[in-house]
Amino acid sequence: MKKGSRLCHSCNEYFDAGEDGNENVYYPDGGSIDADRAPLCETCYSEDEEVFTIHFFMPDGSEERWGIGHIRANVYANEDGNADEDWEYVDTLDDAQGWRIGWTRTDAWRGYYDETAPEGYAKLGEDAAFGDHQNEVEDRDKRLREIASRLGVELVRCTGRTSNVFSIGVSWWVKGDQATADKFADDSDDPCSVDYRPDAETLALAQEIGVKGL
Repeated sequence: MKKGSRLCHSCNEYFDAGEDGNENVYYPDGGSIDADRAPLCETCYSEDEEVFTIHFFMPDGSEERWGIGHIRANVYANEDGNADEDWEYVDTLDDAQGWRIGWTRTDAWRGYYDETAPEGYAKLGEDAAFGDHQNEVEDRDKRLREIASRLGVELVRCTGRTSNVFSIGVSWWVKGDQATADKFADDSDDPCSVDYRPDAETLALAQEIGVKGL
């Protein structure tokens, strides 16, 4: 081991830290799973695999996606929220703004990644995407995004790996309090609900008498 070497917290190998002992040293970002600030070599830091995603749907139609690994988080932005090719890599995440990611163990071999949200967010629900059930999860996600757009609020979708390679954990959050979250309830039969969907007969009658907004 030569002068200026540091021990990487991830691979446990010594690496050249530069003349001042710090210029080639990396540390976990704010959104990483590991909370400590132990030194990392450039290879371990830059090749960290993303295992969790936090996807922000903004009221103005823009989106931001955090691809979070064990020791760093990448940030991608999409200004119009449409085509996949519009995503642009922005930077690594220095400040997780209160979001924390961790591994929940269900037994010696199984478990899943999940999130802890900062204050100011209310949870709408969670599910798992697997097999044919993935279609139901996608339909629910589409519905929640539509309601969030109508309400003009920020929606957050979290997706994370599980020990079951055929299943992805999914959860949704809204920026606001429980009263805001309650507006996302499935009240499609209530005309006062933001989720109201009239049946064909009611819709035909409304159009006949000139009722608008349905």
